Amino acid sequence: MVDVILVDDDKIILKILSKKLEKLGLSVLTYQDSKLGLESIVANKPKVAILDLVMPGYSGSDLAIKLSENLIFQTTTIYLLTASELNENDRIRLHTLGFDQILKKPFSEADLIRIKSEHFQKAA
Repeated sequence: MVDVILVDDDKIILKILSKKLEKLGLSVLTYQDSKLGLESIVANKPKVAILDLVMPGYSGSDLAIKLSENLIFQTTTIYLLTASELNENDRIRLHTLGFDQILKKPFSEADLIRIKSEHFQKAA
């Protein structure tokens, strides 16, 4: 089972983010191609999808819209990965597009631990 799928056209970001999530014990798939990323999300139904906003092919917004239209993905939390400064109107607009959370670049170890604790902690 895949825990997290990362879609970003920047392979350095993908490598850093995937290594840090894997160190936390999560299984991760990465895609530079947004269309392949969408296919993988559809096939694997991860708990978390982290999508860059600006990419060739489908943008992160395109992917979020496609996923949020399908009831199967209501259990997948969709994170926007961005370095952009967002105001309240931006956040509202992104939420209406289908993004559930925002992960700011540069992300911290604490941000990733929070993702794990919110979505992957098992009851003892």
